[in-house]
Amino acid sequence: MPFTLKLLATGVVNHTAQTVIYTVPAGATGGAIVSNVRFVNTTGSALTLNLSYNPVAGGAATVRLLELNKSIPAGDLVVLKPEITMATGDTLEAIASATGIDFVVSGMERS
Repeated sequence: MPFTLKLLATGVVNHTAQTVIYTVPAGATGGAIVSNVRFVNTTGSALTLNLSYNPVAGGAATVRLLELNKSIPAGDLVVLKPEITMATGDTLEAIASATGIDFVVSGMERS
């Protein structure tokens, strides 16, 4: 089962509810390794971000990946490293304080 290096997801973080930004697809039967997640504040003022990992296997609890209400200054970015190993069906979820945080999730999926 080879790993395929790829762009896993892109978009804008929702600001009205915690929303899934990446789900390991059913076709990735060997899971995924997220190598980095980039968040860019495209606005002219600071915004806050919350990011969580939600493992579906074994009923494990959701885990916060950044400190609560991580501030991202105007025009700045936050890069989440190191890698996150995820199983099929696991999700990354995020919420922002307002519209204006773009994201890119990069990594590998194993099928």
